[in-house]
Amino acid sequence: MTNLNYEDYRMARNNATKVQRNAHRHYEKQVANDIKTNPNNFWRYVKSKTQVKTSISILEKEDGTTLTDNIEKAIELNNYFSGVFTSEDISTIPKDCTGIQSELTPQKM
Repeated sequence: MTNLNYEDYRMARNNATKVQRNAHRHYEKQVANDIKTNPNNFWRYVKSKTQVKTSISILEKEDGTTLTDNIEKAIELNNYFSGVFTSEDISTIPKDCTGIQSELTPQKM
């Protein structure tokens, strides 16, 4: 992709995002302004924003297979996130912390 094509894409993307955000703001203002005349519309909007998903969506493994069982999903997520975090070297943690208290000064509020 050339720089000119990327700049055109970026400007179109930013403009589309701006238009979408403004339309959403306008809709929310309209719902708020019409609350006395159309409370059902307001409560429908509130309900749509407060619904909680109770399940994990379908996951795809690196080999392309899909997981639909919750136990398989949990195992796969555990494997992924356990590989992301590193193990701490606990040998560098100080065992005697008695000198710390003397370095702290009381603070008045």
